[in-house]
Order: sequence, then C-alpha cells, then structure tokens
Amino acid sequence: MKKNLLNLLLLIIFFVLLSPILIAFFYPIELEVRESTLWLHVLTMKANINIYDGKLVAYANQAHGVMDPIIKYLINLSFPFLQPWQVSRVFWILSYFLIFLINYLVFKN
Repeated sequence: MKKNLLNLLLLIIFFVLLSPILIAFFYPIELEVRESTLWLHVLTMKANINIYDGKLVAYANQAHGVMDPIIKYLINLSFPFLQPWQVSRVFWILSYFLIFLINYLVFKN
C-alpha cells in the first residue's frame, strides 16, 4: 500500500514538474536573445551559408558552443514541422526525461 501511494505521489510530481516545460514548448512565450541568435545560426546553415565565412556573415554567438546550433539544425531537418521556439526547447524536454531515467536507473533497487 505504501509503495503504491509513493508511486502515485511521484507520478503526480512528475506531471506537475513537466507541465511548465510543455507549456513553454507549445506556446512561444518569449524567445530569449540567445535562442533567437541560435535560430539565425540554424537558418544560415539551412541556406548553405557558412557562418564562419566572414565575407558572407558577420554575427557571433557561441554561448552554448559550436555543437548546439548543429544539433538544432539536425532537429530542424528531422522535424521540419516544429516551430523555431520548439526546436530551441527540445532539449528541455529531453533533459527532463533523462533526469528521471538516470534517477530511475540509479535508485531502482
């Protein structure tokens, strides 16, 4: 009985913590400056423009490193129906589920 009650409580906490992430994913509340410049990076890559070619492009943003825009570009290619803010926020959902998965694997016994 105690174990079922604890599982129910943890499930409720899981969904309460997930709800703001899903709201931010489905509604374009406001894009942060870093998200919009990362989206510019994704769009330039989609247009086959090398952002490191100073003759074509002159903007800089490497707040999350070089791989972040590349991964978001691949997400954009894989799921072209996603809106820009959804591409930027896919990692929120993935990291949320990874945290729960890692905790489950560590504490399952």
